Amino acid sequence: MSTYKEAGVDVKLADAFVERIKPHVKSTHKYWDGEMINGLGGFAAVLKWGNNITGISTDGVGSKACIAAALDDLTTIGIDVVAMNANDVCVVMQPERSIFVDYYAVGRLSLHDGERVIQGIAQGCTLANAALVGGETAEMPLVFGSHKLRFDSSKRVAEDIETPIRYLMHEFDLAGTFVGFAHADATDSAVMKPHFTIKKGMGIFGFRSSGLHSNGYSLVHRVFGIDYNEPNQALKILRTHYGDFDRPLGDILLTPTTIYCDKIRLTRNAYSVAGFAHITGGGLARNIPRILPRNCDARVHPDRWPHQPIFDLIAKTGNVSQSEMLRAFNCGIGLVAVSKQDLTPAGYYYMGDIVPGDGKVEFVR
Repeated sequence: MSTYKEAGVDVKLADAFVERIKPHVKSTHKYWDGEMINGLGGFAAVLKWGNNITGISTDGVGSKACIAAALDDLTTIGIDVVAMNANDVCVVMQPERSIFVDYYAVGRLSLHDGERVIQGIAQGCTLANAALVGGETAEMPLVFGSHKLRFDSSKRVAEDIETPIRYLMHEFDLAGTFVGFAHADATDSAVMKPHFTIKKGMGIFGFRSSGLHSNGYSLVHRVFGIDYNEPNQALKILRTHYGDFDRPLGDILLTPTTIYCDKIRLTRNAYSVAGFAHITGGGLARNIPRILPRNCDARVHPDRWPHQPIFDLIAKTGNVSQSEMLRAFNCGIGLVAVSKQDLTPAGYYYMGDIVPGDGKVEFVR
């Protein structure tokens, strides 16, 4: 049976790390004389200063970048890096204006490859209504091992800088930061405070994901035996059509993360929503509790929304239990909303209910 921990991701260790660094983080707060708004679920930091509210999130695409590099398909990975950050900000506040900056790190820069990455970021910014205002491109041969690049340097001349460079299949990383702005007069309407607004008896609703989004890829690599030390075999696996899929595995895994900014805005304008959760690392099992008050549980029925075939394939191929799937993947739901109103007319699935408890999620089978 495959687990996230066996794939190299220890979420409990990550939790311990967060607890360990809290004193160091808190020691710097004296330098901020504005308000830090709490009760948001930890998806993004929201700050109030003067007449302004600012929401900030930073994140990356993880080992999804490995698959993009392996298949030489860099056109959509930029959408992912915007989505991971924009969604985290938009579930806690409704920005009036937004900006994004990226961090693109490679072993050796190729204008061809780099342009494709940034083109995807620009596309993601368009979907998130954000301006791409800057970024950092880092060449780090000692980190990414460009001395092992698989191309014939004798055929490469200084002027030939447009030629794509074929990195080892794991030789770049991509991260970014999304910042949203709103006017302070709109504090009550702009900022979500689910720890204070979610009450027992409310419904839990989920909006579909486009697939895995950008989480759980370490476990995916383990399940399918994708090993980049054996590049030919890795490519063979990624180009395989499994079951009744009309696309190869790699194409399915590279499906861009859904950007929910507009969906969240439209939902908030039409309905009374007590809280949103962006389902990222840790899956449904670990992200829903982030927005729960201490006196409430979430009772969720996994059979109430359609299961996407890719998740069934992962579970079957890797003998991954349902509980582990719910801890590692979004399992078809990328956005969760809690409301006293019925959100199904807006395309959401009715997943369950808020019940008395102590801040946990219970999956009813």
